Amino acid sequence: MFSKGRAEKTLEKSPYIASAKISAKLPHTMRITIKERKARGYVPYMGSYLYIDEEGRVLEVAGICRDALPLVKGLKFDSFTEGGNPSRAEYGCACGDSGNFAADGKI
Repeated sequence: MFSKGRAEKTLEKSPYIASAKISAKLPHTMRITIKERKARGYVPYMGSYLYIDEEGRVLEVAGICRDALPLVKGLKFDSFTEGGNPSRAEYGCACGDSGNFAADGKI
């Protein structure tokens, strides 16, 4: 049997999905509303790049820079999980050409 709640939680496991709402209009229509997170910058990390949103949440780890996003320099952290915020992050960073990384960790 289909569970809307379980389906919403499954969708929300993606780091790029902030929230998901599912509604059904019987008999043949299902509406899925997604609030998306967007990459706002990237942090070089051990030969890779951490794509982060405006809250510093790590959305993705990639081997190459493929988007024209601000480069965040000077961010120090002990660890991170994809979809989570870096732990013990020290903000107050310098940013690349097109953005400004604020002291509160928001771009």
